[in-house]
Amino acid sequence: MTDEPGSAEALNPLDVERAARAVGRIIPSPSPELVQDVLTKLEWKHLVAGETLFEYGDPSDAAYFVLRGRLRVTAPTDDGGERFIRDLGKGQVIGEIGLINAAPRSATLRAVRDAALGRLSAAAFLEIVSRFPEAAIGIANTLLRRAASRPDATDAGSVALFVPGGDANLSGRIAEAMTAYGTVAHVSRHQVETILGEAGIADIPPGHIDSKKVARALADLEDRAGRLLLEADPTVTGWTERALRSSDLVIVVTDPDPSDRVDAEIRRLMDLLGTMPHIDAWLVIQHPAGTERPHGTAELRGRYGADAIVHLRADRPDDLDRLARLASGKGVGLVLGGGGARGLAHFGVHRAAIEAGIPIDHIGGSSIGGIIGAVIAQGHDSDTMLDLASRQFRKVIDYTLPVVSLAKGRRASRELEARFRGWTFEDLWTPFFCMSTNLTYTDSVVHDSGDLVRALRAGFSIPGVFPPTPIGDDLHVDAGVLDNLPVEVMRGRPGIGAVIAVDVAPPIGPRARADYGLSVSGWRAFRKGLGGRRSVYPGISAVLMRSMILGSMRERDRVVATGAADLYLDLDLRGISLLDFKRVGEIADAGHEAARERLEEWWSKRSSE
Repeated sequence: MTDEPGSAEALNPLDVERAARAVGRIIPSPSPELVQDVLTKLEWKHLVAGETLFEYGDPSDAAYFVLRGRLRVTAPTDDGGERFIRDLGKGQVIGEIGLINAAPRSATLRAVRDAALGRLSAAAFLEIVSRFPEAAIGIANTLLRRAASRPDATDAGSVALFVPGGDANLSGRIAEAMTAYGTVAHVSRHQVETILGEAGIADIPPGHIDSKKVARALADLEDRAGRLLLEADPTVTGWTERALRSSDLVIVVTDPDPSDRVDAEIRRLMDLLGTMPHIDAWLVIQHPAGTERPHGTAELRGRYGADAIVHLRADRPDDLDRLARLASGKGVGLVLGGGGARGLAHFGVHRAAIEAGIPIDHIGGSSIGGIIGAVIAQGHDSDTMLDLASRQFRKVIDYTLPVVSLAKGRRASRELEARFRGWTFEDLWTPFFCMSTNLTYTDSVVHDSGDLVRALRAGFSIPGVFPPTPIGDDLHVDAGVLDNLPVEVMRGRPGIGAVIAVDVAPPIGPRARADYGLSVSGWRAFRKGLGGRRSVYPGISAVLMRSMILGSMRERDRVVATGAADLYLDLDLRGISLLDFKRVGEIADAGHEAARERLEEWWSKRSSE
């Protein structure tokens, strides 16, 4: 980290303008004299990607104005790890409370990408307050206002694209696709060296005296365009390293079977990214036209340590659009909740979304929502999915002596094997995750890598109905026990800007049809139900399933109340029981009808904003 205790006049004019705007973020309607006084007292600091500004517990002795770059705010967890809080971009202010409170820092801040900051010490602030008392009042009011609101959104940043082999025109196509979601400047080493009028300057390392010229040029381009797509060289060069350090996201492109040369270049790049652990790296796999399904993607992801996988098919322009949306933070996530056979309505909701022109860029689900989400993520059309579901769910309950569970789980497992054997999460065309509940440690678990079958079976292990699923030394049961509608998980997925949540859980559980007393004979209940007569007793499956989701329904209500779901579809599916798995087409049609108008209205409004 370098310091420059210089005057505002010596700075790039855009840096001065950013600093002045930042003053206005913490001191409402400051006078020109106050702004100038703050600017002359700032110390200018530069961080390289991965460098720490301050640690949790450090003294609160200054505030910082972010002029360029991005910083990540984290806090320590009880197990020795770190919890992500938020990212801060240009124009935002860090540590204002340090100007009026000497308490230790409550978080750690590190540079996600190369950053420039202005530091205002507490001592300098006291000098300012002696001349402008309104500054202290303004900061106090700002802190109180922010405490009662959600964190500010981070400004759009930049994306680095590394294509060590293959399609030489891909960077231009991605840049063009990203323009649908905001202005994008497509920048290569040639543009940087042309702007600065000096060949080779793009390769200057961070510590060089002229390095700041390149950083300022990129910051100016980002200011004008809003977002940068930095085209790295096809090999690891000084410019490639600069592109990485100047980006919030790195996209690495390869084909499913990279050559030795491409493999070596990607490994070099990922080793370099290992020194910048706060920058996400996505691996984009380019497939030839006509590819039916990916293979071996989990091995590629593990080899390179990528944070996410995106597939591109040469004959599917919608795949390129998905990458552009996700890279621009505009992806649409679809969350499918659990609810037994009522979850078959998810097929109809998905069909209605496609008919409304809504792109689905990431899918997540709990319980049966996880299974249906995985089928959708395989990329089948609606008719094929319904045909598969009709066969898959026709005889899913195989009753047994209820020592461990009501059902063996053999049929459910056999059907999952038939549909997903050999598939990993990484092989799915659409990014996907599912949930389960760790019964051993009472945790909600997100599954998004490795083998699909066991994760889906674990998430559909309805307690009492199906036996728990062993994963390692732990037992896992249905996701609906703790999180039946994983909206917050989807909200945190890479590139997601909007979330559609589909809730198929019945709003009211089983009722008492008669007062049968305080005890029940199973044999008597069985005889009462013979001949198609309506039983006065509640069914054990309905009671178990309703009991399972009671806790997660409160969590669902909390999440929905926070607005984490941009569209919450609580479907009216009266007349459909939780175990009515034989009515696949009928239930899917009911979901389509219940969701169609609301999806169309939401998307029309969102598209016009």
